Amino acid sequence: MAKPKSPLLSLGARGSIADSLTFQKRGRATIAREKPIPQNPRSEAQLAQRQVYTDAISAWHALTAAEKEAWRGVCPDLSPYHCFMRSELKYVPPLPPELTLYEYYNTGDFSYFSANDTNWLAQTFTPSIPHKITLVKLKLFRNIESAEYTIKITTTDGD
Repeated sequence: MAKPKSPLLSLGARGSIADSLTFQKRGRATIAREKPIPQNPRSEAQLAQRQVYTDAISAWHALTAAEKEAWRGVCPDLSPYHCFMRSELKYVPPLPPELTLYEYYNTGDFSYFSANDTNWLAQTFTPSIPHKITLVKLKLFRNIESAEYTIKITTTDGD
């Protein structure tokens, strides 16, 4: 509700009228404008934070009166509710560990592979356990002056 200090549209009005018009003071001037409607982007991070807050409130309501009273004095300047919420909202659950596997594949012999425009050799390997491969390191040797190598890594199982 707008609270005019003198007649409407005077210099002293502030607040909103009927969710349509807002009076604001900017510096020395009072302006009237359409009431802003806050945006709600609903990003993944925002939804996750809202869920954390909702879970913290639910956890507070699930406490018994004795458990709630036990929070009194833990944070000297806060109420038991605010102290509990502070401790709940500070907790950031750790990210699940990423599976990292280091596997070394050898051809079984120490011979060199060669490739030229008419002869392409291929080498295959199968991981010991199924997992997503995100990095492949290759060891290349060049024994001629100039050459271009094309490395193509493909899957054999369609993934």
